[in-house]
Amino acid sequence: GSMASAAFWPEQIRDLDRNLHGDIVVFAVQNVACAITIVTVVSPFPVVRKVTKRRSTGEYSFLPYLLNFFSSLLALGYGVFVHNRFLIMINTFCLTLTTTFLVLFMRVCPLRRLIRVLVVVGMASLGFIYHYVTILPGRQGHLLLGAIQNFVTICCYASPLATVRMVFKSRSADSLPFLLVFMSCINGMCWLLYGLLIQDTFVQFPSLVGTSLSFFQLSLFAMFPGSKIMII
Repeated sequence: GSMASAAFWPEQIRDLDRNLHGDIVVFAVQNVACAITIVTVVSPFPVVRKVTKRRSTGEYSFLPYLLNFFSSLLALGYGVFVHNRFLIMINTFCLTLTTTFLVLFMRVCPLRRLIRVLVVVGMASLGFIYHYVTILPGRQGHLLLGAIQNFVTICCYASPLATVRMVFKSRSADSLPFLLVFMSCINGMCWLLYGLLIQDTFVQFPSLVGTSLSFFQLSLFAMFPGSKIMII
């Protein structure tokens, strides 16, 4: 009995040490991902301030703001669905900011009526989706909500690609928002690592695709250096 105890306790201590080390790593990655996400979400503020001040959206599109709003809303819903407090916390903050930016942008956008219609239709659709996933058996609801959230998140990462045609045509990356692309790349890598640590495919996949898209966009700055770099 004493020999069995002697063999058991060191192994138990090693297991506890591994679990504690894993928890510390997850906690550290959570904090880094949280900080990077906050910087990424806040990065559109100069544009919002600019368009609000001049009372015109100019060359800026409302789509990134609308997509970020729905992405935050879906990510929050996913966090609630899988009972992940960290996802709930960070996406509550993101939803607050993206909602504020969308409202401020919409106030000076000539397409504000279209935006309102899209928001109403989108919110109604999400309400139906959230209700539907709760009545699906097994992991089907998890899979459906995760797939939809992944699609919208990837669209957010890909939104700067709308100007890629202009980049190749003008041989200049001036039209790309460098800071937003750079922060999206760092953000994607942090969330990819976090997804690997918690073993959640629905966190890993959009982060991997988003990081790849961001790397491609960053490579355009090396291929076609412009006369200036847009901060946002």
